[in-house]
Amino acid sequence: MHTTTTTFHHRYILGISFISALGGYLFGFDFAVISGALPFLRQTFELNAWWEGFLTGSLALGCMAGCAMAGALAERFGRKPGLLLAALIFTLSSLGMAFSNTFTVFTTMRFAAGIGVGMASILSPLYIAEISPAHMRGRNVSINQLTIVIGILVTNIVNYFLAEKGEDAWRWMFGLGAVPSFIFLLGVSRLPESPAGWPPTAGPMKPRRSSPVSVPATSPPTPCRISDHHWPGKAVHRCPWCSAKPSAPR
Repeated sequence: MHTTTTTFHHRYILGISFISALGGYLFGFDFAVISGALPFLRQTFELNAWWEGFLTGSLALGCMAGCAMAGALAERFGRKPGLLLAALIFTLSSLGMAFSNTFTVFTTMRFAAGIGVGMASILSPLYIAEISPAHMRGRNVSINQLTIVIGILVTNIVNYFLAEKGEDAWRWMFGLGAVPSFIFLLGVSRLPESPAGWPPTAGPMKPRRSSPVSVPATSPPTPCRISDHHWPGKAVHRCPWCSAKPSAPR
């Protein structure tokens, strides 16, 4: 009688969880950066209280739109393409806000940033949950919440040091957001698609050459259970992580 043992590449799974959770960091950045930049924006664009509130709230409006479209995009094209789109939106909107010369352009870019925030708030924890085995899923998903708080903290610290850099300090506050956004974009481009996120239109999912699962040679093949291998309705023939065939939902 064989004893079946399944182990996981915890560092690998944790690493890709942190990469995905950079969306949470940018979530915190975009919500916090306005607090330091608003006094400069008020002077630059000659804002009254109404337009100041509209400018601040434009991010939340974009966030609503991003949340509304994230699910459909992820279901049709996969989780990874959705995260890539969010990362690209973060990068372009950060640069767009930094180089804005009119209130209209700035507000449009901030609305676009909100779309990225809304998409990331849905897709980052979703992706982490789908690639994490059950016994570490809750811990890994909480990484996204941690990075949101870190993003708020770091952004406020940076705003503090930039506040005395002149009337264009607000441009640096927003422009520096392109750095983590670009890192997020590069990181997501290296992520594997989650098994549950493989789009039906893409054909059967091919197994990866290297698996984050290690099974002793003397043991029978054992599924990695990285997403419990339950993908009803998906065109998935084998798990990309360990080549296991999907099973019926429990």
